[in-house]
Amino acid sequence: LLSFYAKLRVQTWRYVPEFAQLAFESTFPSISAQLLNEQKSLRILKDGFFGQVSTNEGCGFHVDDSFFWPARDDSTGVNFWIALSTTVASEGGGIRVVNQSLISSETFDECKAVIRGAGAAGYGATCDMEKLSPSCHQSMMDASVLYDMNPGDAILWDRWTFHRGEPFKNAAAAVQEGQHKMRYTIRYIPSTAVAQGVLHPSVTQGELFDSPFHPQVWPSHRKDEIDLIRVGMEEDASFGWKTIGRFLMHKIGLV
Repeated sequence: LLSFYAKLRVQTWRYVPEFAQLAFESTFPSISAQLLNEQKSLRILKDGFFGQVSTNEGCGFHVDDSFFWPARDDSTGVNFWIALSTTVASEGGGIRVVNQSLISSETFDECKAVIRGAGAAGYGATCDMEKLSPSCHQSMMDASVLYDMNPGDAILWDRWTFHRGEPFKNAAAAVQEGQHKMRYTIRYIPSTAVAQGVLHPSVTQGELFDSPFHPQVWPSHRKDEIDLIRVGMEEDASFGWKTIGRFLMHKIGLV
């Protein structure tokens, strides 16, 4: 997946105060709770900052794999996709989203199996639907929508919504103009979700995400997790997280 984007960083809320503010203090957690009809609590699963340039084709139709959505298949959640650059549908560089009501359950299962059935660790073929199954790719194209978006515009979808990074329509012109499309995504899950996939060392396979690496954000923050974020988790010491964590918690007012 890394090769499909010029810039890619995950868990950016841990490093960038503005993303931390958005992840913790915006209306996103409460909106997610309403959409999921959640009665207990929500946690951050993972966020990501992406930059797509004209020389990158983007990731083909997919649902998030075990790297971006490391939770068991019986869990649900909400994904916010926020444009940080102006994207014009006719020019490409944005996001194409499938209207799931237009595809059958059989098509969904078949096409999900296509991108999960090859590649290492269950996520190596995430972006390769068009190559592996042209018919699945066409089904997704026929059922998908593509929007003009301004910075700050957002699209919301659930865990099992197929989507793809839209290639630039005129790559040569985009190169000449130096086009670079930025976006930010963040995923929220119920506290009952069970971990399965590519996990932080503080989370155990088959257990709940009871970790400050996936902090509770709704209906409120947990003081014990905020304290750990502030001082830093030991396995993150090599990344300077002890200093960064204190800085971020101060910036978003959680000290």
